[in-house]
Order: sequence, then C-alpha cells, then structure tokens
Amino acid sequence: MNTHPVESLNPPPAAEAQEPWVLLWSQSQNALHIEPISKMFASNLAAFNENRRMDYVPLFIGTIANVDRFAGEFHPIVDARTEARRQADGTYAFAMGAGR
Repeated sequence: MNTHPVESLNPPPAAEAQEPWVLLWSQSQNALHIEPISKMFASNLAAFNENRRMDYVPLFIGTIANVDRFAGEFHPIVDARTEARRQADGTYAFAMGAGR
C-alpha cells in the first residue's frame, strides 16, 4: 500500500479574478464559504493525504460575481436553519449571519 502523499495537482497560480471560484457549504457549522477553486482543491488534496474528513461541500462554481450572487440566495436558508437550531437546543453558538 502506497502511503506517500500525492503531489499537488494544482496548475501554476492564476490571477484570482480570472480563476473560477466556488461556493462551499458546511452542514456541521451551518455556514457558507467562498474561495478560489484552486484553494478548495489544495485543501481537498491535503485532507486526502492526511486521511481526514472534509466538511465543506461545493454547491456552485463560477466567477466571483456569480458565486457571490448565488450565495446571497442561500443566506436566508442558512439563517433560518441557524434560528431553528438555536430554538431547538438553546445552545447553538453561531450567530445569525456569522461568517458573512
């Protein structure tokens, strides 16, 4: 069994404005996150090499403007889930709108 880390598969860095961006969602944190797609792949590759779980799920890939617009449509859902968690257990630590 090969246990050596996989080498980076990322291309040389591109200007972030030209690079595709990704909208990620974490169920455990009930949070959205936006980052360049190359960063997402680097994080996923590191998780693979370290044999650890990743919580973030990609929802949308596009230009930064399109990803940001798409994220705006999801914020009401995330906020409603935050409020539901807070009401259900009274201990949910994340504030509504956190991370924006």
